[in-house]
Amino acid sequence: MSTQASARMRRRLRATAYHEAGHAVISLLCGIPFKEVTIAAGEDSFGHVLNNRWPPSMDRKRSFDDFRSDPKRRIYFENRILIDCAGFAAQYKLTKKHDWKGAREDFQFAAELATETTYQEDERRAFLRWIRVRAKAMMEEP
Repeated sequence: MSTQASARMRRRLRATAYHEAGHAVISLLCGIPFKEVTIAAGEDSFGHVLNNRWPPSMDRKRSFDDFRSDPKRRIYFENRILIDCAGFAAQYKLTKKHDWKGAREDFQFAAELATETTYQEDERRAFLRWIRVRAKAMMEEP
Protein backbone atom coordinates (compact mmCIF):
# COMPACT_ATOMS: atom_id res chain seq x y z
CA MET A 1 0.00 0.00 0.00
CA SER A 2 1.36 3.39 -0.96
CA THR A 3 2.00 6.10 1.60
CA GLN A 4 -0.77 8.19 0.06
CA ALA A 5 -3.28 5.29 0.22
CA SER A 6 -2.23 4.57 3.81
CA ALA A 7 -2.78 8.22 4.81
CA ARG A 8 -6.19 8.18 3.10
CA MET A 9 -7.11 4.99 4.99
CA ARG A 10 -6.07 6.56 8.32
CA ARG A 11 -8.20 9.64 7.60
CA ARG A 12 -11.18 7.43 6.70
CA LEU A 13 -10.73 5.33 9.85
CA ARG A 14 -10.49 8.46 12.02
CA ALA A 15 -13.60 9.98 10.40
CA THR A 16 -15.45 6.69 10.96
CA ALA A 17 -14.38 6.64 14.61
CA TYR A 18 -15.73 10.17 15.10
CA HIS A 19 -18.95 9.26 13.26
CA GLU A 20 -19.66 6.17 15.36
CA ALA A 21 -18.58 7.89 18.57
CA GLY A 22 -21.09 10.64 17.79
CA HIS A 23 -23.90 8.08 17.73
CA ALA A 24 -22.64 6.50 20.96
CA VAL A 25 -22.17 9.75 22.90
CA ILE A 26 -25.62 11.08 22.04
CA SER A 27 -27.13 7.68 22.88
CA LEU A 28 -25.59 7.94 26.33
CA LEU A 29 -26.69 11.56 26.77
CA CYS A 30 -30.26 10.55 25.80
CA GLY A 31 -30.21 7.57 28.15
CA ILE A 32 -30.66 5.07 25.32
CA PRO A 33 -28.27 2.12 25.78
CA PHE A 34 -26.47 0.29 23.01
CA LYS A 35 -24.63 -3.03 22.81
CA GLU A 36 -21.44 -2.16 20.94
CA VAL A 37 -19.58 0.39 18.86
CA THR A 38 -17.10 -0.63 16.20
CA ILE A 39 -15.10 0.88 13.38
CA ALA A 40 -14.56 -2.54 11.81
CA ALA A 41 -15.84 -2.36 8.25
CA GLY A 42 -18.79 -4.55 7.34
CA GLU A 43 -20.39 -5.36 4.02
CA ASP A 44 -22.20 -2.05 3.79
CA SER A 45 -20.50 0.26 6.30
CA PHE A 46 -17.18 1.33 7.78
CA GLY A 47 -18.49 0.84 11.30
CA HIS A 48 -21.65 0.83 13.37
CA VAL A 49 -23.33 1.22 16.72
CA LEU A 50 -25.41 -1.81 17.62
CA ASN A 51 -28.47 -0.55 19.46
CA ASN A 52 -30.52 -2.46 21.98
CA ARG A 53 -34.01 -3.48 20.95
CA TRP A 54 -36.71 -0.86 21.18
CA PRO A 55 -38.60 -1.06 24.47
CA PRO A 56 -42.07 -2.64 24.02
CA SER A 57 -43.71 0.59 25.21
CA MET A 58 -42.15 2.35 22.20
CA ASP A 59 -43.43 -0.13 19.61
CA ARG A 60 -43.43 1.57 16.21
CA LYS A 61 -46.52 -0.39 15.16
CA ARG A 62 -48.75 1.65 17.46
CA SER A 63 -50.96 4.21 15.79
CA PHE A 64 -49.89 7.74 14.94
CA ASP A 65 -52.64 9.14 17.19
CA ASP A 66 -51.28 7.03 20.05
CA PHE A 67 -47.84 8.52 19.42
CA ARG A 68 -49.14 12.11 19.51
CA SER A 69 -50.94 11.55 22.79
CA ASP A 70 -47.91 10.08 24.59
CA PRO A 71 -45.13 12.63 25.32
CA LYS A 72 -42.70 9.91 26.44
CA ARG A 73 -42.98 8.21 23.06
CA ARG A 74 -42.52 11.53 21.23
CA ILE A 75 -39.36 12.31 23.21
CA TYR A 76 -38.02 8.78 22.70
CA PHE A 77 -38.55 9.02 18.92
CA GLU A 78 -36.97 12.47 18.81
CA ASN A 79 -33.95 11.13 20.69
CA ARG A 80 -33.62 8.17 18.32
CA ILE A 81 -33.71 10.56 15.35
CA LEU A 82 -31.11 12.77 17.08
CA ILE A 83 -28.87 9.71 17.57
CA ASP A 84 -29.19 8.89 13.86
CA CYS A 85 -28.01 12.41 12.96
CA ALA A 86 -25.24 12.56 15.56
CA GLY A 87 -22.69 10.56 13.57
CA PHE A 88 -22.89 13.02 10.69
CA ALA A 89 -22.46 15.94 13.10
CA ALA A 90 -19.47 14.40 14.87
CA GLN A 91 -17.75 13.57 11.60
CA TYR A 92 -18.35 17.13 10.38
CA LYS A 93 -16.72 18.46 13.55
CA LEU A 94 -13.55 16.57 12.62
CA THR A 95 -13.45 17.01 8.84
CA LYS A 96 -15.44 20.23 8.29
CA LYS A 97 -17.01 18.39 5.34
CA HIS A 98 -20.53 17.02 4.98
CA ASP A 99 -20.32 13.28 4.24
CA TRP A 100 -23.87 12.86 2.90
CA LYS A 101 -22.97 9.54 1.29
CA GLY A 102 -21.51 8.08 4.49
CA ALA A 103 -24.57 9.13 6.50
CA ARG A 104 -27.14 8.05 3.89
CA GLU A 105 -28.51 5.09 5.89
CA ASP A 106 -28.59 7.15 9.10
CA PHE A 107 -30.60 9.87 7.36
CA GLN A 108 -32.93 7.36 5.71
CA PHE A 109 -33.81 5.86 9.09
CA ALA A 110 -34.17 9.34 10.64
CA ALA A 111 -36.52 10.36 7.81
CA GLU A 112 -38.57 7.21 8.27
CA LEU A 113 -38.99 7.92 11.99
CA ALA A 114 -39.72 11.59 11.31
CA THR A 115 -42.48 10.56 8.89
CA GLU A 116 -44.06 8.60 11.72
CA THR A 117 -43.91 11.58 14.08
CA THR A 118 -44.98 14.56 11.98
CA TYR A 119 -48.21 15.62 10.30
CA GLN A 120 -47.00 17.01 6.97
CA GLU A 121 -44.02 16.89 4.63
CA ASP A 122 -42.95 20.50 5.27
CA GLU A 123 -43.08 19.84 9.02
CA ARG A 124 -40.98 16.68 8.56
CA ARG A 125 -38.32 18.54 6.57
CA ALA A 126 -38.16 21.39 9.10
CA PHE A 127 -38.01 18.92 11.99
CA LEU A 128 -35.11 17.01 10.39
CA ARG A 129 -33.23 20.26 9.72
CA TRP A 130 -33.72 21.25 13.37
CA ILE A 131 -32.49 17.85 14.58
CA ARG A 132 -29.34 18.13 12.40
CA VAL A 133 -28.67 21.63 13.79
CA ARG A 134 -29.24 20.35 17.33
CA ALA A 135 -26.85 17.43 16.79
CA LYS A 136 -24.15 19.80 15.51
CA ALA A 137 -24.68 22.11 18.50
CA MET A 138 -24.41 19.20 20.92
CA MET A 139 -21.11 18.17 19.31
CA GLU A 140 -19.74 21.66 19.94
CA GLU A 141 -20.42 21.50 23.68
CA PRO A 142 -17.31 20.81 25.76
